[in-house]
Amino acid sequence: MNELLVSIVMPVYNVEKYLQESINSILNQTYRNIELIIIDDGSTDSSVKIIKNYKDERIKAFYFENGGCSKQRNFGLTAASGYYLALMDADDISECDRIKNQVEFLQSNIDIDVLGTNASIIDNNGKIIREKKYPEFHKEIEFIAPILSPICHASMMTRKKVLLDVRGYSEQLSVAGDYDLLLRLLSNGYRFQNIQKCLYTIRIRNDSLSYINSELQKENHYKCGINFLENTINLTGKRFVYDYRRGLLEYYFGDIVDSRKYLIRSFFNNSAPKLRLLRLLVLTLFGNRVIKSLRKKGILESLNKLIYQILKFDLQKIKIKK
Repeated sequence: MNELLVSIVMPVYNVEKYLQESINSILNQTYRNIELIIIDDGSTDSSVKIIKNYKDERIKAFYFENGGCSKQRNFGLTAASGYYLALMDADDISECDRIKNQVEFLQSNIDIDVLGTNASIIDNNGKIIREKKYPEFHKEIEFIAPILSPICHASMMTRKKVLLDVRGYSEQLSVAGDYDLLLRLLSNGYRFQNIQKCLYTIRIRNDSLSYINSELQKENHYKCGINFLENTINLTGKRFVYDYRRGLLEYYFGDIVDSRKYLIRSFFNNSAPKLRLLRLLVLTLFGNRVIKSLRKKGILESLNKLIYQILKFDLQKIKIKK
């Protein structure tokens, strides 16, 4: 196999406890033709010192004042020399054969533009909490995208020209810039797939910026999802698909009464999966006050999983009849 250069972009901000393990997981990849572009985003801990201790010629390190993850990823995109571009969060871990698996897949499947992987979830101490399986094929990824993130963004690999085509990340969004990019890539017709292997490890931290800004992230997620659905209905005119997905988006992030309205509207379409919609409509009877409380306490997601497990309903396996 011709080993094309892969650029891995890693923004860094105050992750001294985890940084060395993350960097080493990239440097120890079985795929050797890589460059690791590290962009420090104004760290105030010992992250900079850790970076400077590395002498590996494959590392390109840059140091800036704090400007946010999207800005630094955009810089990494311009600094990258590789044909392929992969992402990496500075507190996560890549399996040693992650890059090799992704390059081989993209070279064998030229119709796929963006490739993610399944992931293991660990806590602050590195203990595995669970494994996260993402939908495999583009059809399922595109369907679920405006509702729940269908890809582990930091595990993503694509051709550099793909990100250049959509002008990278929006720097107007302080959080959820990765989700905005995902939806813009889909809107521009790029095709996605997820390798069904756990090649990436996500570290869940209660001091991470995504955790601290979780409410704003959900708000931005909701707005991005609405925009995507509005653009989709304008382009396709598929009212049922819009109502179904809009009802799900409102359930997870918006108004539960609106969720019920859209789900009821979709129920009367001839293509509607009646039983599935009935199950969802039952959940909307909790009302806004209860749902908002469950969201705030972090209980809603667990409740969803429990109910869907009992009812044998997997959101990722929804099939839309044409």
